[in-house]
Amino acid sequence: MTPRAPDPHPTERSWLWRFQRMIAEGEQQCQAERFVGSRLTHVEAGRAVFRFDAAGRHHNPTGVLHGGFVCHLVDSAMGTAYLSTLPGDAHGTNTGLHVDFLRPTIEGPLEVEGHVVHQGRTTTLLEATARDGEGRLVARASSRFVRVAPPPP
Repeated sequence: MTPRAPDPHPTERSWLWRFQRMIAEGEQQCQAERFVGSRLTHVEAGRAVFRFDAAGRHHNPTGVLHGGFVCHLVDSAMGTAYLSTLPGDAHGTNTGLHVDFLRPTIEGPLEVEGHVVHQGRTTTLLEATARDGEGRLVARASSRFVRVAPPPP
Protein backbone atom coordinates (compact mmCIF):
# COMPACT_ATOMS: atom_id res chain seq x y z
CA MET A 1 0.00 0.00 0.00
CA THR A 2 1.42 3.36 -0.95
CA PRO A 3 0.34 6.13 1.42
CA ARG A 4 -0.84 9.43 0.04
CA ALA A 5 1.94 11.87 -0.80
CA PRO A 6 2.46 14.45 1.96
CA ASP A 7 1.41 18.03 1.35
CA PRO A 8 4.41 19.87 -0.13
CA HIS A 9 2.85 23.34 0.18
CA PRO A 10 5.52 25.58 1.77
CA THR A 11 3.10 27.43 4.04
CA GLU A 12 1.68 24.19 5.42
CA ARG A 13 4.73 22.09 6.13
CA SER A 14 3.85 18.42 6.08
CA TRP A 15 4.25 16.24 9.13
CA LEU A 16 6.82 14.25 7.18
CA TRP A 17 8.89 17.41 6.61
CA ARG A 18 8.64 18.26 10.33
CA PHE A 19 9.72 14.81 11.45
CA GLN A 20 12.63 14.65 9.00
CA ARG A 21 13.77 18.07 10.17
CA MET A 22 13.58 16.94 13.82
CA ILE A 23 15.83 13.98 13.03
CA ALA A 24 18.29 16.15 11.08
CA GLU A 25 18.48 18.68 13.93
CA GLY A 26 18.65 16.07 16.68
CA GLU A 27 15.36 17.14 18.26
CA GLN A 28 12.94 14.80 19.99
CA GLN A 29 9.44 14.43 18.61
CA CYS A 30 7.57 15.40 21.77
CA GLN A 31 7.76 15.65 25.56
CA ALA A 32 6.78 11.99 25.97
CA GLU A 33 9.80 10.85 23.94
CA ARG A 34 12.11 12.98 26.10
CA PHE A 35 10.54 11.55 29.26
CA VAL A 36 10.78 7.91 28.13
CA GLY A 37 14.14 8.29 26.42
CA SER A 38 13.11 7.01 22.99
CA ARG A 39 14.09 8.74 19.78
CA LEU A 40 12.82 8.87 16.23
CA THR A 41 15.65 7.68 13.98
CA HIS A 42 13.99 7.34 10.55
CA VAL A 43 10.79 8.45 8.88
CA GLU A 44 9.39 8.29 5.37
CA ALA A 45 5.82 8.51 4.14
CA GLY A 46 3.92 5.77 5.97
CA ARG A 47 6.88 4.39 7.95
CA ALA A 48 8.66 5.42 11.18
CA VAL A 49 11.46 3.88 13.24
CA PHE A 50 12.21 4.58 16.90
CA ARG A 51 15.11 3.45 19.06
CA PHE A 52 15.02 2.86 22.80
CA ASP A 53 17.66 1.61 25.22
CA ALA A 54 16.02 -0.52 27.91
CA ALA A 55 17.66 -0.33 31.33
CA GLY A 56 16.94 -1.31 34.92
CA ARG A 57 14.93 1.86 35.56
CA HIS A 58 12.40 0.60 32.97
CA HIS A 59 11.81 -2.75 34.71
CA ASN A 60 8.61 -4.00 36.28
CA PRO A 61 8.76 -5.82 39.66
CA THR A 62 9.72 -9.11 37.93
CA GLY A 63 12.92 -7.60 36.52
CA VAL A 64 11.97 -7.27 32.84
CA LEU A 65 11.05 -4.30 30.68
CA HIS A 66 7.63 -2.97 31.74
CA GLY A 67 5.02 -3.53 29.02
CA GLY A 68 3.91 0.09 29.26
CA PHE A 69 7.17 1.19 27.67
CA VAL A 70 6.63 -1.23 24.79
CA CYS A 71 3.06 0.08 24.37
CA HIS A 72 4.37 3.64 24.29
CA LEU A 73 7.00 2.75 21.68
CA VAL A 74 4.68 0.93 19.27
CA ASP A 75 2.05 3.66 19.67
CA SER A 76 4.65 6.35 18.90
CA ALA A 77 5.95 4.47 15.87
CA MET A 78 2.48 3.91 14.43
CA GLY A 79 1.33 7.45 15.24
CA THR A 80 4.37 8.96 13.56
CA ALA A 81 3.96 6.69 10.52
CA TYR A 82 0.33 7.79 10.30
CA LEU A 83 1.03 11.51 10.66
CA SER A 84 3.82 11.26 8.07
CA THR A 85 1.11 10.71 5.45
CA LEU A 86 -0.88 13.83 6.37
CA PRO A 87 -0.56 17.51 5.49
CA GLY A 88 0.77 19.73 8.26
CA ASP A 89 -2.63 21.08 9.26
CA ALA A 90 -4.22 17.62 9.67
CA HIS A 91 -4.49 15.70 12.94
CA GLY A 92 -5.41 12.20 13.97
CA THR A 93 -5.69 9.86 16.92
CA ASN A 94 -5.88 6.12 17.42
CA THR A 95 -9.13 4.37 18.26
CA GLY A 96 -7.50 1.38 19.91
CA LEU A 97 -4.20 -0.39 20.43
CA HIS A 98 -3.53 -4.12 20.42
CA VAL A 99 -0.11 -5.39 21.52
CA ASP A 100 1.20 -8.96 21.58
CA PHE A 101 4.21 -9.37 23.89
CA LEU A 102 6.31 -12.18 22.43
CA ARG A 103 9.59 -12.18 24.34
CA PRO A 104 10.74 -10.59 27.60
CA THR A 105 13.41 -7.92 27.39
CA ILE A 106 15.73 -7.01 30.24
CA GLU A 107 18.23 -4.49 28.91
CA GLY A 108 19.65 -3.25 25.64
CA PRO A 109 18.50 -1.59 22.46
CA LEU A 110 15.05 -1.95 20.95
CA GLU A 111 14.17 -0.90 17.43
CA VAL A 112 10.49 -0.26 16.85
CA GLU A 113 9.07 0.18 13.35
CA GLY A 114 5.54 1.30 12.54
CA HIS A 115 4.01 1.30 9.07
CA VAL A 116 0.75 1.95 7.27
CA VAL A 117 -1.05 -1.22 6.17
CA HIS A 118 -4.10 0.43 4.60
CA GLN A 119 -5.19 4.05 4.38
CA GLY A 120 -8.72 5.12 3.59
CA ARG A 121 -10.25 8.60 3.52
CA THR A 122 -10.81 8.77 7.28
CA THR A 123 -9.43 5.57 8.83
CA THR A 124 -5.94 4.09 8.61
CA LEU A 125 -4.75 0.65 9.76
CA LEU A 126 -1.18 0.44 11.06
CA GLU A 127 1.13 -2.24 12.42
CA ALA A 128 4.35 -2.10 14.42
CA THR A 129 7.10 -4.48 15.47
CA ALA A 130 9.64 -4.19 18.28
CA ARG A 131 12.96 -6.05 17.95
CA ASP A 132 15.80 -6.45 20.40
CA GLY A 133 19.49 -5.82 19.67
CA GLU A 134 19.80 -9.30 18.15
CA GLY A 135 16.90 -8.72 15.77
CA ARG A 136 14.50 -11.00 17.67
CA LEU A 137 10.83 -10.05 17.65
CA VAL A 138 9.86 -8.78 21.12
CA ALA A 139 6.36 -7.48 20.38
CA ARG A 140 3.97 -6.72 17.57
CA ALA A 141 1.05 -4.33 17.54
CA SER A 142 -1.78 -2.97 15.46
CA SER A 143 -3.93 0.13 15.66
CA ARG A 144 -6.49 2.14 13.73
CA PHE A 145 -6.14 5.89 13.43
CA VAL A 146 -8.79 8.39 12.41
CA ARG A 147 -8.54 11.98 11.27
CA VAL A 148 -9.82 14.48 13.81
CA ALA A 149 -10.18 18.23 14.01
CA PRO A 150 -7.06 20.01 15.23
CA PRO A 151 -7.00 20.98 18.89
CA PRO A 152 -8.10 24.53 19.69
CA PRO A 153 -5.29 27.09 19.94
